[in-house]
Amino acid sequence: MENTSLPIRTGHAEPLYPCCSQRLTTALQVSWDEKAVILQFEQDFWVATEFDVRVTQGAYNIAVGVDFTYFEGRAHTSIAFGPSILAFNTPLDGRGSVGWFMDVRPIGLQWDVHRFVRLGLDPISFAVVAPSLDGIPLVQIEYRTTFYLETPF
Repeated sequence: MENTSLPIRTGHAEPLYPCCSQRLTTALQVSWDEKAVILQFEQDFWVATEFDVRVTQGAYNIAVGVDFTYFEGRAHTSIAFGPSILAFNTPLDGRGSVGWFMDVRPIGLQWDVHRFVRLGLDPISFAVVAPSLDGIPLVQIEYRTTFYLETPF
């Protein structure tokens, strides 16, 4: 899962730089009818490219949200919100700084390929990762395209 994003630091001395992120997500979903409550854990790795190419730990995101399925379970919409925890030290912010995280998926498609395997594609989603809000806020806005594999049980 690769995302292109632009971290934004407000302030006149901070450069804006393009960046990519890789993420690993684990989610627990409790469903009834066509609605579900989701608990999402995500590590957002950041690949910074401002001076050299390097991978940083990024942020840990924990969110609670809701997921609505429709079209006989073949499509879904979800929104999740929770804390974002900075996973590395920056010149302005310390590791462990806590801010907020939001993940919005307007529409996603999913296919049951086996009784225990579901493939999914969220062609466009929007996330705000803001692990530090003190002083000059560290905010990363991400437009994501996600392909995933789920195991319903």
